[in-house]
Amino acid sequence: QFDWNSLSATQQPFNQDDCCIISAKTLDSMIKPVCIGNALYELDELLRYWIEKGMDPSSKKALDLAQLQRVLISRVQYDQ
Repeated sequence: QFDWNSLSATQQPFNQDDCCIISAKTLDSMIKPVCIGNALYELDELLRYWIEKGMDPSSKKALDLAQLQRVLISRVQYDQ
C-alpha cells in the first residue's frame, strides 16, 4: 500500500476548485491530493490509472512515483 503521509509535502498554489484530471474531483473534495509538477490528482485515482496504463495521465510518459508530492490543503471554513 502507498502511504500518502510519507510523501513530501508541497505548497503548490492550487485553488480549492482545481480538479483531478482523472476523476474531476475538486481539491476541496479530495481525501489524498497529490501532484506531479503542476498536475493535480487524487492519489487513489492516480494509482489505479498507473496500474492500468503505467503512465502519467497528463504527459502520457512513464510515471515515476518518486515524483509524487502530497498537496497541503486548508480545510478552514469561514462564517458567512
